[in-house]
Amino acid sequence: MKTIFKFDVGEVNIGKALADDLREKIKSLAAEKEIGTDPYQYEMLFKEIKSKMVALSSDYEFVFENKVVDFNKDNFVMFTSKVLKSFLSSKKNDEVITLQRKNLDILSLYAYNKPWNLVNSASNNFPKVGKLSESVSTLVSHKHFKKYLFIAQFSIFSIIIIWLILKNNYLQEHFAEKESVYQRSLNQFLLEYNQFKNFNPKNYYAFTPPSSDKLLIDKNFNNDTAFQIQYPGMMKSIFIPDSFISQPCFQFCSQLNGFAFGFGKSKCPGTCDPDTRVPYYKKPYLSMLRITFKDSTYISFISFKWVEIGADWGSSGGVYIDGCLVPIGEVPYQHIGNYPPSRLTLNETPRSFNDTINKILKTIDIAVWDIANGSEIFINEIKVWGK
Repeated sequence: MKTIFKFDVGEVNIGKALADDLREKIKSLAAEKEIGTDPYQYEMLFKEIKSKMVALSSDYEFVFENKVVDFNKDNFVMFTSKVLKSFLSSKKNDEVITLQRKNLDILSLYAYNKPWNLVNSASNNFPKVGKLSESVSTLVSHKHFKKYLFIAQFSIFSIIIIWLILKNNYLQEHFAEKESVYQRSLNQFLLEYNQFKNFNPKNYYAFTPPSSDKLLIDKNFNNDTAFQIQYPGMMKSIFIPDSFISQPCFQFCSQLNGFAFGFGKSKCPGTCDPDTRVPYYKKPYLSMLRITFKDSTYISFISFKWVEIGADWGSSGGVYIDGCLVPIGEVPYQHIGNYPPSRLTLNETPRSFNDTINKILKTIDIAVWDIANGSEIFINEIKVWGK
């Protein structure tokens, strides 16, 4: 299975010593491929780096802004030969070099076969073994060594004790806040809790698709982490990026036996759906998958698998057609996410959403709102029947 690597936006500064080491490695690889380095044959080197990224695609699944990057094709991730000229020549004597993060990662993957954060995680500034041993011997032989050691140990011990006291105070405040939010949610979802008295998980699977209709969409993200669908139309993810600490994207989900789409975790600690009267598509902490058909299409049935990962806190969802404010399905089995919501209990049992639609429509929204920072909903194996 491929390792997922996400290219980040933004810039990063590196010092001259690290930059020179990266330049020497690139120069050495260029010489092995008989690419001129004095002066550099930038276009040839650019093609060689792009070929290396294509080769690495057999081990990595490269992702940028939640989209899979194909280095066999033109894309917005691969830099131009001007970037090489700037890094290898124009800025060669700069003490600090500023590069885009994705460009630095591509150069690092070419030079070291791994992204920059893994290359830079190990310090290159350790003293030589001989000098290190000599320094240690001098320190141990010092007549005040034991005194210094005791002072250091006492200081560290004191800091740990103070940290534990502060941590304990923080946890008490944290759990008090959680309990307050939990009690507010109990009142907010009193109706749902009353409905839960007659709740039977087996009814999740009560409906079956009509045998006479065709399977128009059969999307398994474990085989294809992309938004394309085989029936004329498109699928896309809709969310507000600034609201999320973990943005909606494709991730490995062991509970669903492979890759699945995660609706993300928001920055909200609790009470993330303050006004239940707001339409689902205008809620502040919302993430959804929208299926849009090219033409109005008769859809009879939809099914998919879902699971809520983490101690259930927030994240409720439903399936809506053509922007209708009432979700399809029967209460409470129309609900996506552990039910009743926000119980602060861990239940990572995969469920199936199966329900009839029997309407001519253009859009299907699989929407999750009230997304907090405590749990995340994943879905996969989306199937849609119709005519």
